[in-house]
Amino acid sequence: MKKCFCLLVCVILSGCLDREVYEYSDVLSEPAKVITLVHSPRHSSSDVVTGITGNGDLTITPVSVQVPESWGVVFECKHGRFVINRKELFDTLSPNQNVTIQYREIYICIYDYDKKQLKTKKLIDYDFLDAIPENKPEQE
Repeated sequence: MKKCFCLLVCVILSGCLDREVYEYSDVLSEPAKVITLVHSPRHSSSDVVTGITGNGDLTITPVSVQVPESWGVVFECKHGRFVINRKELFDTLSPNQNVTIQYREIYICIYDYDKKQLKTKKLIDYDFLDAIPENKPEQE
C-alpha cells in the first residue's frame, strides 16, 4: 500500500514538473488593407447613484467616469478584421490604404521537464508589430 501511494505521488509530481513557456515565431508579414480610422475624444461623466443597504438605510453615492482619448485603425487581412490602438498609425495611414502587416505568432508550449522535449504547442495570439504602407489609398 505504501509503495502504491509513493508511486501515485511520483506520477502526480512528474506531471506538475512540466514547464509552460510562451514562445514567439519569427517576424511574419502579410498584405492587409486599412478599413477605417477611429477616434474617440476624451470625455467624462458624473452621476449620483442611490441604493438601500441591508439595514434598510438609503445610500447616495457620487460616481464619476473618465474616458481617455483614443485612436484606432481597423485592418483587414487573411486572419479577419482587427483594431490596433496606436496614434502614430492613426496619423500616418488612410482608409483603403494597402499595407504590409508585420507580426509574430504567440504560442504556449508545454515541455517535459526531465527530457526537455516539446509535448504540446498551441497558437494563442498574434503580436502586432507594424503596418508598412505600400501605396496611397485606393479611391472607391
